[in-house]
Amino acid sequence: MNQRIAGLLLSLLLLPTVAFASGNEIIPTIILMGGALLLFFAVLLLVRLPLTEKIVLAAMYPLTMWAVLYSSSWLPFLNNLVVFNLTVGIMPVFTTVTTWLLLKRKRQSVTK
Repeated sequence: MNQRIAGLLLSLLLLPTVAFASGNEIIPTIILMGGALLLFFAVLLLVRLPLTEKIVLAAMYPLTMWAVLYSSSWLPFLNNLVVFNLTVGIMPVFTTVTTWLLLKRKRQSVTK
């Protein structure tokens, strides 16, 4: 029963975004954003990290998404669809992995 409720909640959360789309051009963007979010949660939950590092990673994802969406908000969506999809899909993953590697390197240098 809980899986059904979670699936229903997810579809209800995505419904306004899909409903206001003017066509199929928004669907790949939604899929990329969802994939980046799932990858972020997988890293956050599956990788063993101290709590402070998890907090830093948890702060980096929304900060990166805000920066990407704010910096590209003035661009026409349809004219720059490929650029927008690449930045929305790649930048959060890139900053999460980079931050994780920097924290790992810092932890290793402190323990030596």
